[in-house]
Amino acid sequence: SSIVDPRDDQSYEVVTIGSQVWMAENLNYETEGSRANNDCYDYDYKCGRYYTWEDASGGDVCPSGFHLPDTAEWEILFDYVGGMYMAGKMLKSETGWTSAEYNGLDKFGFSILPVGLITVYFGSVLYDVGVSASFWTSVRADAFSSDSFAYVAYFEKLSDEAEFSYSPVDDHHSVRCVKD
Repeated sequence: SSIVDPRDDQSYEVVTIGSQVWMAENLNYETEGSRANNDCYDYDYKCGRYYTWEDASGGDVCPSGFHLPDTAEWEILFDYVGGMYMAGKMLKSETGWTSAEYNGLDKFGFSILPVGLITVYFGSVLYDVGVSASFWTSVRADAFSSDSFAYVAYFEKLSDEAEFSYSPVDDHHSVRCVKD
């Protein structure tokens, strides 16, 4: 099924996985802090936009009735599809991951594409297209004394796992929204 975001009339595929309803595409709503990356389309991906953590966690980036998931909501998803050690394989798209051996099975229609991220570490350029996908969570990384990091759900080509990593809040990552 799908939803239409009334703010810009964009349509998004949604999937029910267990008790949760997730967007099956990366968010593409334009905000002041979001960035598009037209180079991503050279790979024939539906990239969506990339967001800073402040932009993504501000409360109004997801369509009405949806929100930015926290780490617990991602864990519920991972558990349902076979646990963190298999979640990458089960949720990654069947094509697009550098070579066929790195593609996922996309058993639940979640269709994670390796759209990379835009990182400040390398001068705010697109990084890791074809290699990784990462999605902001609503949770700041508590391992640091400053508020300059937040958690992302991370998927990469060499692993069947899904994991949580932390990222500078000024990096730009993808967003997947989950239903309230």
